[in-house]
Amino acid sequence: MTTTVQEFIKDKPPVEKVPIDDSLITAVKRMIGDDYSQLPVVDSNNCPIGIVTSESVLKALNNFDTSLKGIRIKHAMLKKPQTFNQNIDLLDLFDEMSGNVALVVDDENKLVQIITDYDTAQYFRQRAQDIILVENIENVLKDYIQLSFGSDTDGETRLDQMIRTMTDASAYIRQKFEKGLRHYLGTKQVYLDDVLFNKVFERYLFAEGVQSYLNSLPEDKRIPFDDMLFTQVFEKHLVEKKPPPTFDDLTLGNYISLFLHNDYWPHYAEVFELEKSAVEYLLDNVRETRNALSHFREITSDQSVQLRDCYDLLNDHQKAIIRAFAPDDVEANDVITSDEGEEQEPDTDTIQPIDDEVAPDDSRYAPLAIWLQSQSADKELIKPTFAKIEEIIGGKLPESAYKNRAWWANDSVGHVQSKQWLDVGWRVASVNMTSEIVRFARIKERQKAYIDFFSALINELRQQPGFDNLQNMPDGVNWYWTRGVTVRDRSVASFTYSFGRGGIFRVELYIDSGDQAINKDIFAGLEAQKEEIETEVGHELSWQRLDNRRASRIARIFKGHITDSEEELAELRQKAVPAMVNYVKVMQPRVKAVGKDIFIARVD
Repeated sequence: MTTTVQEFIKDKPPVEKVPIDDSLITAVKRMIGDDYSQLPVVDSNNCPIGIVTSESVLKALNNFDTSLKGIRIKHAMLKKPQTFNQNIDLLDLFDEMSGNVALVVDDENKLVQIITDYDTAQYFRQRAQDIILVENIENVLKDYIQLSFGSDTDGETRLDQMIRTMTDASAYIRQKFEKGLRHYLGTKQVYLDDVLFNKVFERYLFAEGVQSYLNSLPEDKRIPFDDMLFTQVFEKHLVEKKPPPTFDDLTLGNYISLFLHNDYWPHYAEVFELEKSAVEYLLDNVRETRNALSHFREITSDQSVQLRDCYDLLNDHQKAIIRAFAPDDVEANDVITSDEGEEQEPDTDTIQPIDDEVAPDDSRYAPLAIWLQSQSADKELIKPTFAKIEEIIGGKLPESAYKNRAWWANDSVGHVQSKQWLDVGWRVASVNMTSEIVRFARIKERQKAYIDFFSALINELRQQPGFDNLQNMPDGVNWYWTRGVTVRDRSVASFTYSFGRGGIFRVELYIDSGDQAINKDIFAGLEAQKEEIETEVGHELSWQRLDNRRASRIARIFKGHITDSEEELAELRQKAVPAMVNYVKVMQPRVKAVGKDIFIARVD
């Protein structure tokens, strides 16, 4: 249950009201003196019977053409607004309140308080601010965790292991048992054999427990221990089958534990100059407040203030923490500012099928996704300034991007901006709100998914005639090059597979000779044969001239995203293999013929 109306109004000052038999001038003086736009009217028993507003006073003066002294309260009183008992649920009041004012009464129908639309707006505004503060705190913690673990060569591996341990029930039990056993053996000066422990833990710890239970049963109810059945049951109930959650899917409690990790706390202690227990106490209070907010329970003003204090503590020390774990970021090394990072003309040997264009119905942040997607495969981390991002999207970032770390959260559901960078395999690793620098990092899980998908696709494609010499191995990007097309010893195009924005998968001809004019001429020559080509391919194709890009693209489009299920990705591969074989058969001779004509014309 949420808070009651009585709890909601407890901090408000006593309600101002006027009796029905009072003069209107008294009411007006009170309204002017206390800056009220309205006052409840009560009878002799303090029961509400109506309301006087500044508008109703003016209307009465106009109606009766007299002064305030000649008008009584009843002449300017409006009908009684909605009335609610103070003991009802606050959400019920918000749901049923139809006007801009409501009166609150006790069980005897006596006036207790007045609630206006300003009060409700303030209430939700405060809750929204509190929720944003919690999200800011959580995201700053995530930044610091990744900075601290990322400062060690094996930090990412250890972080993954810790995530599995804290989210896998059987792994958690195992960790606790191993810690206790190691402590016990240590007191006996006996070394714990890790190999032997791994061998016997799951089999004997739980199996012996089951056997002991069975042996403790009354003799007439005992049953023999079934080793095979035990293995099946154990694997079903104690071995975690689903993949571990990603870093962004952890709870606030998980982030607090990782943030306070013993290996990195000494650095934080120097920065904060606080005991670990003190910071842990503060963060635990934030966690409890967050739980109250998520269940729509009322929190105190002290808790709201504490949220702000916690965020300020974390944010005010950001520069010192970055210096401790990522000094390169403090020095702004490799930061891309608004006057750099322009597209360069790569050598034809390094051409990548990454050019894209913004569709009319795309998000205003789609250019950022395209820019991130265009980064070379060897770039794992990129650090644009806020100004550079504004240059990329062609407009200003909202004020919240400068004020709230939560705006940069990796939210694939609620944030239109983060959907864009997550869709192309990048995530915000950290944000320096002071220096206005964002650290984007490639999503490791996404890179592995690309490698797994394209590796399987290559093996299947190799079974087809003419594709048995595929040599390039996937390197974790969203595309794979199968073969090139050369005209007069010059590479002019390539046949590639690629995952695109918006959940599409392309079997494509990517036209890029290194010369924009040649590319557009080749595209035009092929587009002139559009009807014949699509008839031979057997499907409608996507024709992207990409006027503002050097390359052009002609592709057959399938629905598919790298985060789809294994079954869906396997089905996609089954479609992609014959599609590529047929596509090469239809398009390759046409590209060579068109390219040859273009080069001949240029020589002439």
